[in-house]
Amino acid sequence: MYKPQSGFFGILKLKYFFLRQRIYRIIENPEDSDKAGWVFNVFLFILIIFNIAATMAETLPEWHRAWEKQFLFFDLLSVIFFTVEYLVRIWCSAEKSPKSPAWKPRLAHIFSFLSIIDLLAIMPFYLPLIMQIDMRILRVLRLFRLLRIFKIGRYSDTFISFLRVFRRKKDFIFIIFFTVFAVIVLSSGFMYYFENSSQPREYKSIFHAMWWGIITITTVGYGDIYPVTAAGRIIGGLVALLGIGLVAIPSGVVGAAFLEDLEKTQQGKISRIDMEDHIIICGYTEAAGVLLRRLKNSEFAGKVIIASRRKDIDFYGYKFVNVDFTDITISGRLVWKNAGLV
Repeated sequence: MYKPQSGFFGILKLKYFFLRQRIYRIIENPEDSDKAGWVFNVFLFILIIFNIAATMAETLPEWHRAWEKQFLFFDLLSVIFFTVEYLVRIWCSAEKSPKSPAWKPRLAHIFSFLSIIDLLAIMPFYLPLIMQIDMRILRVLRLFRLLRIFKIGRYSDTFISFLRVFRRKKDFIFIIFFTVFAVIVLSSGFMYYFENSSQPREYKSIFHAMWWGIITITTVGYGDIYPVTAAGRIIGGLVALLGIGLVAIPSGVVGAAFLEDLEKTQQGKISRIDMEDHIIICGYTEAAGVLLRRLKNSEFAGKVIIASRRKDIDFYGYKFVNVDFTDITISGRLVWKNAGLV
């Protein structure tokens, strides 16, 4: 949180905060930045693609032998860049909540999903430097480099939308997964009881039967293990039917949530408001919600514009601009001078 100060150190601190805000817009909000944000994101996108390609190419023995040094050099450069990016994102994350102490948004950023992906992507390079690791474990850890592909999601509106939908529907998703797990455990227990005497090798225990339960409830059906008794076939049929429902129901709910989120997001990406005497509501609070409900059926309803970064609330059909209204660099989208009321 910045507090204005006078003198040389005050100017220095002001420049520090302007620099942090500038870098934050470049790496986190390129749509509100200039060409620098676009260049940075395109470069990072290409670098991630090349990293994934290099990791896959390394698994070809002849390529690995011929280009081992080049692969190591490219990986070193990539890790340096991704490490700097990871640290800079932590530093700039204080801009997400300027009024809070800087450590709070930074701590929240460190434990966010995308930040954990960033850390896992560079971790295989540093772990062998700080501790002795068995080569077999190291080979497995190096596969974590493939997680760099998820870094692309940072620049995909669809991926960000997926995270929002997942957070909003997490309780429903948890119930579905718990239900699936319960059905697998119960059906595997019954299957072990009915099939063990006929197929002792395939159904050695309930744990062995759970493989059947998983491939049946997901309707994959590899055919390597299946019931032969009448009771086992009845249970298998019921589990297969339950599997269809347990896949169809969450697909419909999550799909509807995606469409809802997409509609809200699209409403927020208005390039410019060509209106006069309009009403601009800056931010969204409980009081703003009351005002919006009162204006909905009035003559002013068509002239209301909401400027907010929030996408998880109902704006009652009003025009919504996804901007930070305190940022003067993008205030042109709201056309302050033509507004009748702000």
